[in-house]
Amino acid sequence: MLQIRERLLLLPIIGVIDTVRARLITEGLLRAIRANRAKVVVVDVTGVATIDSKVANHLLQTVTAARLMGATAIISGLSSDVAQSLAALGVDLVKFNTVGDLQGGLEDAERILGYRVVKGRKTASAPVE
Repeated sequence: MLQIRERLLLLPIIGVIDTVRARLITEGLLRAIRANRAKVVVVDVTGVATIDSKVANHLLQTVTAARLMGATAIISGLSSDVAQSLAALGVDLVKFNTVGDLQGGLEDAERILGYRVVKGRKTASAPVE
């Protein structure tokens, strides 16, 4: 769990997720939400190759539990294979706040928190005399 900004957490998940690991992830996430008073959590699953129905259901429960604690969960990095698997399994993706990649997840999180990123202008440097 990484604190990116005040009230913004990032949970990168890599590798195989089984039900035991999913439960540990949920417990750790909920503790971190409370400890950091998080309002938004980006759960990045870019490094996850497959998600079965049990893990998908657990992920949905995690998002719901985070919501009950006052935090919005954003799932980022769903591969096309994982998205197709979730759709084929009948997982209700409408309940998930999803974005294509981690950058999009962080941008959405910052928008929810009220941050606004402004691109700075280059200024010409004064000539040296």
